Amino acid sequence: ENIEKDFDVESYDTVKTKNGRTAIQFVDETRVDVTENSKLIIDEFVYDPNTQKGSLALKASFGTVRYASGQIAKNSRKNVKIRTPTAVVGVRGTDFSMTIDETGSSMIILLPSCNSFGQCVVGEISVESDVGTVILNQAFQATLVKTAKTPPSNPLLLDIDESMIGNLLIIRRPV
Repeated sequence: ENIEKDFDVESYDTVKTKNGRTAIQFVDETRVDVTENSKLIIDEFVYDPNTQKGSLALKASFGTVRYASGQIAKNSRKNVKIRTPTAVVGVRGTDFSMTIDETGSSMIILLPSCNSFGQCVVGEISVESDVGTVILNQAFQATLVKTAKTPPSNPLLLDIDESMIGNLLIIRRPV
């Protein structure tokens, strides 16, 4: 039941959840939501509000984490590195979720980015393992990266809505 608001998140911090969820809003407007029983490592966060440039490196190691791009991804996207145990996600200013199971197998789902007026856009991400890359460019398109030494699966369009994305996907993968 530890709840903290307005605390500083720094490089090398680890975010672990048990029965609760948390959300981190970085000063560049990047937002990361961490669901129950998940683990996220903040490898690096550097941001200059004057130039709106910086670098961000995150590693989701277990559970489900949702990522929404901020200014760093819009202005220096080559400096954004989002990883799981089996995949690297190339961000092009958009939203996506990562669900990682006990073996490190990672399911990445591209999500629509919606503002407070309900206007949504769909961006694009690349998902790569050591041996292959796929591009996701449709809302709710997904790929599965079983190991770092296997290519990401061909993109599959899931018939789900955002409320269904969570650790349940670890137990019941869509077919």
